[in-house]
Amino acid sequence: MPLQGIQVTIVEEEGATHKYTTNAEGKITAELVKKNFTLELIDTTGNHRTTTNVVAFYKENVRTDNVFLRLSEELEEKLIESKLEPEGIEHEPEDFIVPCSDSVVPASYRGGIPSMMRYIAFHIIYPQACIKQNVQGKVYVRFKVKASGEISDINIVRGLTPETDQEVIRLLSYMPDFQPATCNGVAVESYFQMPINFTLE
Repeated sequence: MPLQGIQVTIVEEEGATHKYTTNAEGKITAELVKKNFTLELIDTTGNHRTTTNVVAFYKENVRTDNVFLRLSEELEEKLIESKLEPEGIEHEPEDFIVPCSDSVVPASYRGGIPSMMRYIAFHIIYPQACIKQNVQGKVYVRFKVKASGEISDINIVRGLTPETDQEVIRLLSYMPDFQPATCNGVAVESYFQMPINFTLE
């Protein structure tokens, strides 16, 4: 299913910045260093996430530092809202234990911790207000991993600032599906908690 409204920002190595929005066919047409190409972004997960391989679509001799793919502001707000834990929910300690009396395998990021750290490092956007105020620290976040692997019910357990907390929620809203927890080999839903660092080098 093609995705309309994805905002694509391409930053070229020599400093030129190009901004596009995908059309109804999920495509953009761009010109980089006089090389024309069409990039088709297809939603393979059904929840507005798109990934791409830079090497796969750039024409010869076109190099980039970063490619950022994001939904339009309206669609991003809807995505984030759909991922948040509903207000007013109170949890008991047993809510976070996988209901299984035998062989349990916890939920995990596909590709392991190193892959998750690369995802975070590439996609996180340090809030400008926090950079100016030299704000550094950790945001502790908890979320549900459904039996399908989809992330939902995102909740900030211990925040840092409103800006960093909101960025963590945005970041996780786009995060690819996890490998779900299993009980005796059968996928089950579970909760996952982790810190996300904000560090100025």
